[in-house]
Amino acid sequence: MITWMKKNGATAAISAIVVWSILLTIHGLFETTDVGTVKVEYGDTLWTLAERYKGDMDREEWLLSVKRQNNIYDDRLFVGDELSVPNGQQSVEEIEVATNK
Repeated sequence: MITWMKKNGATAAISAIVVWSILLTIHGLFETTDVGTVKVEYGDTLWTLAERYKGDMDREEWLLSVKRQNNIYDDRLFVGDELSVPNGQQSVEEIEVATNK
């Protein structure tokens, strides 16, 4: 067994990494979180939006999800932007109504 590991350890490690990457990709493709749309208003930040719409979700998980869904690479938002956001435990209609003031 030790001889096999010395000869094939790198191959086994690379194979494990490839399998793990494939599993993560598949998980991301089939993520079933409901989303709503939020229009950014003056004074909104990712953190204030998280507090308003995250429901039972963890704030960091909600923030990472919003950044990923909207291709946000820093924390800047612009008034008028429309963001797709996970709705936590609220219904999508509640989010849309709350943002269409």
